[in-house]
Amino acid sequence: FHQVLIFFFLMGYLVVLFATIAKLPFVGELLIGFIFLFGALFVFWGIKLQLTMLLSLKSGYSKIVEINEVLSDQHAALKETNRRLTSEIGKRERIQEELRKSERHIKTILNSVKAGILTIDARTHRILDANPAALAMIRATRKEVVNTSCHQFICPAEEGRCPITDLGNTVDNSERVLLDIHGGKVPILKTVVSVEIDGRPLLIESFIDISQLKKAQAEKESAEKASIAKSSFLANMSHEL
Repeated sequence: FHQVLIFFFLMGYLVVLFATIAKLPFVGELLIGFIFLFGALFVFWGIKLQLTMLLSLKSGYSKIVEINEVLSDQHAALKETNRRLTSEIGKRERIQEELRKSERHIKTILNSVKAGILTIDARTHRILDANPAALAMIRATRKEVVNTSCHQFICPAEEGRCPITDLGNTVDNSERVLLDIHGGKVPILKTVVSVEIDGRPLLIESFIDISQLKKAQAEKESAEKASIAKSSFLANMSHEL
C-alpha cells in the first residue's frame, strides 16, 4: 500500500512539474488539488486498513491467549492426573509387594509344618497344591500329586460320594486312611475345612501320620493280652498245685 501511495504522489508531482514547465497553471493547480484529495483518501484508506489489521491481530492474539490459558489448564489437569496415577500405582505396587510377602510367609509356614496340607477344588475334587509333609506321606513328587483326583490319595471314597461336598459330613480330627502312590495305606488323623477364595470353593485338608501311634497301641494291646494270658496260666497252675 505504501509503495502505491508513493508511486501515486511521484506521478502527480511529475505531472505538476510538466504542467508548470508547459505554463499551464490552471491544470497544475487542478492536478495538485486532485493529488492532495486522492492522497488524503489513500491515507484514510491506509489508516482504515491498518486499524482493521490491528483489530484482526488483537483478536488473533486474544484467541491465542485464550488457547494458551486452556492449554495451561489442561496441562495442570494432566499434571494432577499424572500425580494421582503415580500415587495410585505406588500404592498398588506396595499392596502387591505386601501380598507377595504375605504369600511367601504363608508358603514358608506351610512348608515348615509337619502336618500334611492339601488344597482341593471343591467342585472338581482336583488337588491344587500340596505341602512337603503331604508329599512325603504320599511318597510322591508335587508333579505326580497336583491336578490329580483327591480320591486317588486322600479320600478312598467313590467319586460322587465325597463325605464333605456330596454327603454333607464334617471331618474334624477323624481317623482316616491315606493312600500313597504305591497303594499302601497310611493311618492318619484328618481335618477338613471348607473355604472360599476369590469366589472359588476350596477344601483345605490337613492330616498327620498316626502310624507310630497305631503301632504303639497294637503293641500295648498285644502286651496286655499276653499279660492276661500269663496271669490266667499262672492262676490255673497255682490251682492245680
